[in-house]
Amino acid sequence: MNVDEKILNLLERSNYKTPYFLFSTEKILKEYNSFKSNFPRATICYALKANSEKSILETLFKVGASFEVASKYELDMLKEIKVPPEKIIFGTSVKSATRIKSFCDYGVDRFAFDSLSELEKISEITPGSKVFCRVIVNDSGSVYRFSEKFGTDKKNVVYLLDHARDLKLQPYGISFHVGSQASNMMAWADALEGLHDVILNLEKIGIKLDMIDLGGGYPCNSYASSNQELTIKDIAKSVIKVYKS
Repeated sequence: MNVDEKILNLLERSNYKTPYFLFSTEKILKEYNSFKSNFPRATICYALKANSEKSILETLFKVGASFEVASKYELDMLKEIKVPPEKIIFGTSVKSATRIKSFCDYGVDRFAFDSLSELEKISEITPGSKVFCRVIVNDSGSVYRFSEKFGTDKKNVVYLLDHARDLKLQPYGISFHVGSQASNMMAWADALEGLHDVILNLEKIGIKLDMIDLGGGYPCNSYASSNQELTIKDIAKSVIKVYKS
């Protein structure tokens, strides 16, 4: 009997009369382990915006997951289950000063940004912290697109990370997001390949990145616009091929 059959049988036996969530720890761990095995050198950060149910967070924390957080409310959830700051990144590229201070006070030292004003704000509140630049990439093949809301043009990345260094921050990395429910298997690999020249130009001025954040958007196949089934294995293969090249 597979996981889905177990869930259906449990639903049939239940006496609940109102809508409710039913979580499968087995299935959550199966998906997490799929990411770990297909991206063997990566740190897997679970984004709380996907589902911040406490039991999910506890399950993932116990097996070593890190977390991507977008608000103080989400940070408080992780503090409650004793997630250490080194396992948390603040992935929102626009933040209030009070929110940055809350994360800094807990010990979080990795912050996303996409503008000069955000960099300067971070440097004033938490000097010496690690910053990663959110860059716009092609998300035209996704159900939910983020390029109009977050990110800077890739032509600005070298200047911004160089300026971060001038502000005594640590230029830590680059992040992007191909949009939620991406239907193009090559979206992540294409985005990474498009940043190759940026990475080379950063190295020319003495900045070697510690991290590239591939973002989320990995599809549920019911959203797919074609008959092609998109799998984490195939997506990872294309990303790793570009990375090695």
